[in-house]
Amino acid sequence: MRIFQVSDIHGNLEMAERIPARARDLKADLIVIAGDLTHFGGREKAREILGIVAEAGLQIFFVSGNCDSPELLEWSPEDL
Repeated sequence: MRIFQVSDIHGNLEMAERIPARARDLKADLIVIAGDLTHFGGREKAREILGIVAEAGLQIFFVSGNCDSPELLEWSPEDL
């Protein structure tokens, strides 16, 4: 299994837009975002970033980081 791990996106759309192609290039089986998806952004910003990353067509695992809003800790898969 190949895991594509990224962190510290901090809401940067350009960085997020590079993830799907890079994950495909590396033949990843899944993507792990290891914190700081946003920079204290709320659910809408997180959904925007995850929507871009989801274009890779892979399962995504997300771990909340110190710059992620506490409200993201309350998410369930249905919220995405």
